[in-house]
Amino acid sequence: MNLGLKIKILYCILFIGFQAFSQISFDDPLTVIKAPDGKVLKKADMQKIMKSGKQFSMYSVKKGDTTVYYLEYKTKDEIGKKKLIRSNLKSTLLNKPLSSFSLSNMDGKTINKTKLLGKVTVFNFWFTGCVPCIREMPELNELVNEYEDKVNFIAPTFNTKEEVQKFLTKKQFKYDILYDSKQLNELLNIESYPTHIIIDEKGVVREVIFGANLGIKKQLQTGIKKLLE
Repeated sequence: MNLGLKIKILYCILFIGFQAFSQISFDDPLTVIKAPDGKVLKKADMQKIMKSGKQFSMYSVKKGDTTVYYLEYKTKDEIGKKKLIRSNLKSTLLNKPLSSFSLSNMDGKTINKTKLLGKVTVFNFWFTGCVPCIREMPELNELVNEYEDKVNFIAPTFNTKEEVQKFLTKKQFKYDILYDSKQLNELLNIESYPTHIIIDEKGVVREVIFGANLGIKKQLQTGIKKLLE
């Protein structure tokens, strides 16, 4: 496994807000959240951090039955680098045909670019340990309910089929999940999670939207409606 993939697995490389912690129980004795200095954080501590305006990322490590979440504050250089990465990704992908790919979904069916043509398609690049990805899922499921007859909803993840199956025993995700998507993620230079890409019925990228924000459902709806008009 290369270093880049290790980073992707360990880190949810996003600046996230307090609502991203809605999936974490602060009262669960098997859940621990630690600051960079090692201090165990309570809910009130997190509220203070959010009010301070500090930007941060986090990753989780399983230690027996306990899940430990580690916060890392972002420097100005890291914030600038993240903005540049996102800007470059948009300029690389927007208004260009999506790269060809072929992956399997959870039912064992092969999904490729050709099969998606003729409909608008919304991609959600995610992984099972990404807290902001999980936070968005209820809203994404609502989008599926609203547009499932008109839009393809595809969710590539570099996780294995077994890892996804285990995840789905606890969380509902109505997108068509494509597992082992490492090559596609690297081909498209996906480095932040969640990342949403909307392509038109001809397979051309029309929107690149970065998740973990309060307006994600509305943003995706706006992008979808433009292409369905």
